[in-house]
Amino acid sequence: MVEQRRSVSQLHVSQLCIVASEERSGISMDHKLSPLMLDHRKKRVKRAAKAGLADLFPLLAELTMDPRSLFRKWRRDALSGTPAFQAMGGGTWSRLSCLLQCKTTWRELVHRNQDVPGPAREDIPDDSSEACRNFLVRALQDAVEVILKWQLDQLTASVPQLLNPVSAEVRETPGQDDASPVGKVSRAVVWLHETMTRLLECTRAWRTSLQREGARSGEEQLRVALTQFRDACDDVRKLHSDHLRGWILRGAMLVFSTAVVAGRPLIWQQRIATLIVDEACQSRELETMIVMRSHVHRMVLVGDPRQLPSTVFSTR
Repeated sequence: MVEQRRSVSQLHVSQLCIVASEERSGISMDHKLSPLMLDHRKKRVKRAAKAGLADLFPLLAELTMDPRSLFRKWRRDALSGTPAFQAMGGGTWSRLSCLLQCKTTWRELVHRNQDVPGPAREDIPDDSSEACRNFLVRALQDAVEVILKWQLDQLTASVPQLLNPVSAEVRETPGQDDASPVGKVSRAVVWLHETMTRLLECTRAWRTSLQREGARSGEEQLRVALTQFRDACDDVRKLHSDHLRGWILRGAMLVFSTAVVAGRPLIWQQRIATLIVDEACQSRELETMIVMRSHVHRMVLVGDPRQLPSTVFSTR
């Protein structure tokens, strides 16, 4: 289910959540189980917002304001003969030219740690109006739309509320309003998703008008969507990480953790009614009592004392 990123029995991958210490679990961001890790989901949401401010907004702003200038910067970097990005040193290309050539955000380039070559000299067009228009269409389709679509997928996979809004209300605290931390997080992340979707639609519409008419119709709508996208990214970037984790966890249908981690306020404040303790005979009675809260209605203990008896690793 995790590898294929698909739903099983109406349960989506984003509705499964693992709460664990990243250092102790040994699960990196490129691990197969990373999409289930609560900390990694929080990081992906923040990363989408930061990349929007640092990469996508400047790129689209310059494409709408002065595409010819950006085209010439890209030509100058491409004609230099240096790689668009070098894992060691970052390369000599300007940031926006690098984004257009590599078709991914700067943070992801650093994370992948791979060199990206520049185009072959024969593939670099002349400095003409027609070449600039073709470059603009290609930049919108091959870079901006690809990055936006990838960011949307990351956001949707990390936040279950964006797939099933009802799931977030199952354990909603009575009297919850938009002024609370949960309300602010919900409003900010949902607004980011909506503005990102709108920006992708406006970008596609603008590219289509360029291909069909050669005119830049729809440019004003794109600028409005871009401004809203910038503000939404800034709102999500400023969110408190603990509040964001709590809101993402609120939308999960199944939460996995150790008994000790389940005693953290982040989890028991979700007021989960049904608990299943696997290998319960391996933990001591006091460890099992950590998860026994007044809001728990059903608790299932599963284990075999002859297979895995109570275990203590401490030497003191």
